[in-house]
Amino acid sequence: IHGAHGYLIHNFLSPLTNQRTDHYGGSLENRARFLLEVVKSVRANFPAEKPIFLRVSASDLVEEVEGIDASWEIEQTIQIAKWVRDAGIDVLHVSSGGNTAQQKILTAPGYQVPFAEQIKRAVPGLAVVAVGIILDGPQAEEVLQSEKADLVAAGRTFLRHPNFALNSARELNVKAVFSQQYSRGRTIHG
Repeated sequence: IHGAHGYLIHNFLSPLTNQRTDHYGGSLENRARFLLEVVKSVRANFPAEKPIFLRVSASDLVEEVEGIDASWEIEQTIQIAKWVRDAGIDVLHVSSGGNTAQQKILTAPGYQVPFAEQIKRAVPGLAVVAVGIILDGPQAEEVLQSEKADLVAAGRTFLRHPNFALNSARELNVKAVFSQQYSRGRTIHG
């Protein structure tokens, strides 16, 4: 379930975009209602042995908008994380921004990792994915070893460096494991 970056579900969650006055607007509980209905429906119709991932925006990265509490505080995201864990989400993929032109994104390597770390520490029993300019294997490994997240995603890095996984394995002195159909191409046969 993809709930971040201006997509439908995050438009319900964010006080910046959700101006509804019915039971899907106003309080955090109301703004989260649509998400929780979707999660419960997916969980009821998805094999129990398979994990369900949800991507959320931990912050809209907007300081203020006239007349609207524009802060998408981490405390709200932590509460939502608890609710979705209890509703059947197994893995929470934590991102930020992307919902409004008023956002102010100050990027640096690992800039979104603190959001994932705060959620991981506050919501036991929920696996958390960190993102945010993951540049190399040692950086990703540091996030995992310091228990800031359970998983690391490096989407844009793969666009710039398609061999990111192989390079990271080399940097970390780890043998890369290939799927069976590709392993034969890794050796020279006579």
